[in-house]
Amino acid sequence: MSRCEITLIANAGVLVRLGRCHILVDALHDRPVAGWSTVTGERWERLRALLPGPGPELILFTHCHPDHFSPKLAAQAQALWPGAKLALPEQRLEGQRMLDSRRETLRLPGITVRLARLPHEGASFARVRHYGCVLDSGDFRLLLVGDCALCAPELAAFAAECGPIDAAAAPFPWLTLRRGREFLLERVRPGRVVIDHLPFDGDDMYGYRAAVQKAAAAWEGPALSVLSEPFQRLALD
Repeated sequence: MSRCEITLIANAGVLVRLGRCHILVDALHDRPVAGWSTVTGERWERLRALLPGPGPELILFTHCHPDHFSPKLAAQAQALWPGAKLALPEQRLEGQRMLDSRRETLRLPGITVRLARLPHEGASFARVRHYGCVLDSGDFRLLLVGDCALCAPELAAFAAECGPIDAAAAPFPWLTLRRGREFLLERVRPGRVVIDHLPFDGDDMYGYRAAVQKAAAAWEGPALSVLSEPFQRLALD
């Protein structure tokens, strides 16, 4: 069995299996946003089918933008999986863990979830409360940057604090823009790069998918994977 498995739900929303734990990150959003994809009713049913029984150990949101978070789906998930921890950086639901400090730590069976307050991409979102996280099983570390500002020094500092990063998952501009690529390679230095937050075919209004294909073909660095299809599954060793 692979040490880590990532299943794309939509946008940056993923289901991560690490050790004995299943963790949903930014995976519950249902409001259509132009140019992006979302968790339709059919996709929500498919996601639930992937998590029978008690469901995930953790449901985590890096921030509460509508392409990452839906209070309705999060509430449905709470009702469906009452044993799951729920953590997000705004007070939205009863029983949630409020992420508020510069650094936060959550503990799951065999997994440490380290979180850091990071700036959101874009000057207009400077006040958005936003976190990145490292999921650490002891022998595998997965960095999820959320919508972190491109080349933010806070991200490099956080990655260095957590130790060697086995894989880093980041939105597509970290691949398509040269400074993003250089920052990943020189400041984060993951063993593998995973690109996400791409619209699905049919939702891509701006040609992002073609730009990613071109950049991936010219990539010179560690192993690269692009998550671009709903419920695409990636095994990481």
